[in-house]
Parts: sequence; structure tokens; C-alpha cells
Amino acid sequence: MCRTILVTSFTTWKSHQPSNSSDDLLELISRHPDVTRSSLHFLRKVPVHFSYAPSCVIHHIQTIEPDIVICCGMSEKHQTMNIESRAIRAGQIQYTGVDLVRLVDGLKMTRISHNAGRYVCNSLYFDVLDFLRHYHKPVLCIFVHVPRLSLENQAWVVSDFLSILHRMESLPVSSIPICAPV
Repeated sequence: MCRTILVTSFTTWKSHQPSNSSDDLLELISRHPDVTRSSLHFLRKVPVHFSYAPSCVIHHIQTIEPDIVICCGMSEKHQTMNIESRAIRAGQIQYTGVDLVRLVDGLKMTRISHNAGRYVCNSLYFDVLDFLRHYHKPVLCIFVHVPRLSLENQAWVVSDFLSILHRMESLPVSSIPICAPV
């Protein structure tokens, strides 16, 4: 089965950053021969802005109507990729409906995180999950924090991300985001 996948990345937000590792990863993935089996759409270099980022991503969801959304952001402080289980705002928690334990099982550079941060990544994830809870069809959605890429970790990060893409395609589409009070 070939599902439509939307994968997003951010641009930089600090002057010392030559690039955003989430976008660096998408550049590598876009050139990788293993991604041709999917209908993969990239929304790259989304501005790091609290209202524009969610608006831009949600607009693309409405336009291409993907089965899977994978939002990616950079984590300067982590050495592994982190898949976020939830996003929090004003006493509400939006949880992904994806079985993350199954998704990361056996991956070398990927962990489950329960803290999407307090910045635009969390805001984007919250708004996208909230939108998808009310959307007209079930859409699988995760947020992946990507570490800075280096010669030492790049091959492992790319390998894990390709595995995540493949595994997301095989998950049941009935998984929808869940909202709960904090």
C-alpha cells in the first residue's frame, strides 16, 4: 500500500545556525533511493513562528490530504532522534494516536520523548494534532526532533528515519490524536 506522506522541516532561528538539522535530514531523505515507494511530499524550511508554522502546515494538510504527517524540528541538545508523544498548551495535552513503542522498537538512534519543548515545535505539534482530531479522515501524525547531524551519526539517523517512514506506512489508519486535560 502506498500512502501519501507529508514531511515538514523548519528553517533556522538563531544566527549561529548554518542550517536546521531537520531540513538537512529531509534533504538527505529526498535524494535517497528508498523513498520512491511512497507518495512523499516535503514542506521544507517552515519559518520558526508560533502562528505561521501551524497555519502553513495545516494548509498543506488540507491541500494534499495526506494519510501520514511527520513534522520534524531540530534539537540542539539531544544526541538521538526523539519522537514526541504529546504537545501541551494551557492545561490541555494532545497525544499522538501512533503506537510509539512499536514505532521505535529496535531503532538505534531514536527514542520516545514526552516533552516537545515550550517553543514553536510544541506549538506546531499541538495545533496539528488538534486539527487532525477534527479532520474528516484519520491521519497518523508524529513529531520528530532531529539532533545535529555529524559524520558519526548521519548514517544512523537516516537509517532510523527511513525505518520510521516504512513503519508509519504499515500502521493502521484508525489511530487518531487524543486530547486530555493536564
